[in-house]
Amino acid sequence: MTNPERRHDIENRGQEFAYKLRQRMYSGQERNYPYVQIKHEDILKLPRLATGVSEFPRRERFEEDLRFNPITGAIYTTRWIKLKTFKDPETGKRSIKNPEDYTFIFIRDSLPDPEDLPRSGSASGLVAGEVWDGLEPAIRQQHHILERYQPASLTAEPQALRRIFYWIDQTSQKFREGPTTKDQLEQMSQEAAELITQAGLTSATDETKRKLATMLAKATKLDSLKRINPMVSRIRLRSAFLATTRRIVTAELVRRKFSANLEVLVAEREFTRYNLKQAYDELSAILHELRQPPQDSSQVSEPDRQVLTAKIRETAQYYLSFPRVAPYLIPSRLAAIFLVGCKESKKELNRQVLGEGIAEEVFSLMPVTSLLEKGDIREAGRRISWASSILEEALRENDAIFVPTDVEAVQPS
Repeated sequence: MTNPERRHDIENRGQEFAYKLRQRMYSGQERNYPYVQIKHEDILKLPRLATGVSEFPRRERFEEDLRFNPITGAIYTTRWIKLKTFKDPETGKRSIKNPEDYTFIFIRDSLPDPEDLPRSGSASGLVAGEVWDGLEPAIRQQHHILERYQPASLTAEPQALRRIFYWIDQTSQKFREGPTTKDQLEQMSQEAAELITQAGLTSATDETKRKLATMLAKATKLDSLKRINPMVSRIRLRSAFLATTRRIVTAELVRRKFSANLEVLVAEREFTRYNLKQAYDELSAILHELRQPPQDSSQVSEPDRQVLTAKIRETAQYYLSFPRVAPYLIPSRLAAIFLVGCKESKKELNRQVLGEGIAEEVFSLMPVTSLLEKGDIREAGRRISWASSILEEALRENDAIFVPTDVEAVQPS
């Protein structure tokens, strides 16, 4: 008589393997050898958008990692792809394709030679994507990606994978319970095909998804001798169970990463717009003061002009120095130069930010602070109005194209 414990050996071992796999993945102990193409290596030298985070590129696959270009204001998002490896028929060494084009991202003290990789573990490549139009498009991008991984969504990948989990458990039990007929095997095969379609595995470009689809399909097929073989089917189901486990954990880690990305981006937007709104309000208040009688600039005392100059400098320093990404970088920089000018040491940087033509044009104008010192109240008011209009337009235009996002709804539990 068969020992009941022995009857469940295959499934029990599968559960043990799955538990260890989850532990490794959640703790970041998977054997992944991280690379970046040499031509893209400079992206890792860009500052990170999240404040208070070490700039050292400690590349974890599912870590929040948003970067920005201080010159263009462009935002970079990152993702990882699995690099294909091959075995050299002469040397027997395992290598990635075109290893000379890649360099390691140093996570550990030592990493294997890209032309002689260990047999276990996988090689991963960091891919950075530039979001040209800045914050609002980046927020929408991360939000749309995240929508696919929300458990509450009926079309979300985790939901479909959990259905596969349940089906594997039920099908393994049927194979254990007794002989399986051809009709039953055909029914199981149809169920597997439906699950593969529902999970979007039929059109998947991701290698792990394609492998999972193949495993599920094979689990309900005849063995190599064209026989119904419950033992072989259960082993195949165990492989599919482990592949599904890997995919579910990956989906959860992806969800966490993009939730963190979205939170950082929304916070950056809110703080940036807050600073621009504060600057706009301060300038509006100063304009109101300047437009009060007397209109004759000679009647505006020097102490009053000094007070206004101090307010202008504070506005530029406290509020207009923060915006650092598109589409707010250029408007804030233009407004600041209108108000307080540009130091000689900063001109080259601002030429890169604004463009040579625009930069030289604004450099040639006398800033508001100098106009106030001269007592040219009328022209100072005009320049303040220009700066105020630039900020108002930036706030209005980018408010209109922003799709409201409930960050709380996408936070990891």
